[in-house]
Amino acid sequence: MLKFPRFPKSAAVALLALASVTSLSAASPVKAKRPILPAAALKHHGKPASASAHSKSVTTINIPGSIASYAIGINNKGESVGYWYDEQFNTHGFLFSGGKFTSVDLPHTLGFSFTGINNQGIIVGSYANEAGTIAHGFLFYRGHYALLDYPGAWATQPYAINDQGDVVGNYQITPESPFIGFLWHKGTFTTITAPGAVYTFPAGINDKGEIVGGWYDQDTSHAFLLRKGVYTTIDPKGSFSAFAGGINNSGKIIMAATLDVASELFLYSDGKYQPITIPGADLYIPGSINARGEITGAYAFPTTSPFAFVLKP
Repeated sequence: MLKFPRFPKSAAVALLALASVTSLSAASPVKAKRPILPAAALKHHGKPASASAHSKSVTTINIPGSIASYAIGINNKGESVGYWYDEQFNTHGFLFSGGKFTSVDLPHTLGFSFTGINNQGIIVGSYANEAGTIAHGFLFYRGHYALLDYPGAWATQPYAINDQGDVVGNYQITPESPFIGFLWHKGTFTTITAPGAVYTFPAGINDKGEIVGGWYDQDTSHAFLLRKGVYTTIDPKGSFSAFAGGINNSGKIIMAATLDVASELFLYSDGKYQPITIPGADLYIPGSINARGEITGAYAFPTTSPFAFVLKP
């Protein structure tokens, strides 16, 4: 592994990279500035409220200078990772552990982000080179990193990693080609494409190898569970878009869905949907869930951009 700078806090190095570098949205109107999650998640900047969920404890990760932030991965130690935008729309990775926030950058890159962490502390993420001609996935551990690129792809985005070292994410062969999901297992890539999907975005994997994420048809997104080779769409009844962010070893899935005009956050298990609410929020972006039921993600109020959060049962 090559030496990786240890958590510098001041380098403003990242403009958001090209579309597929760190994007789950194939339809952002600003091609060179697409966020990791849908562009609709970026709203007017505002201050976070003191949030609380019904019978839950919510910690908003307050980041000085941030206009938007997303907590994506969490391990069983409660260590969470994600990324945030500064006022120049640069992205930065972060680690949130024991109540301490640490911002992370890699100089001379674009679109740097952390998206997943396992119980060994191995982090996955992605960035583009400074010229924006290729987007790399990587594994990061104790100040060192190794590239993780799908063969022949210009963009690779690892999104989650389990304790066996299995990684899921997506890739593009060219900037104009479709987003295709992948599983990296014991050094070998396998393509993941949900039946009928135009794009497939695997976002979470547990130690049993069960995978969740979203797949897109021509009109909208759907949440899926891939278990023992079988794809199951798990959209809540009445929703017109859904996305599953993470799954723990008990099979509990954190997901968000749009019903009526606002999105809602759900904990899904065995066909049952348990709503999770933060009073006043009208937008939820699901992150992941650990063995203790701790959840990561982002929420927003009608007049704010998203704020990263960690929610405890």
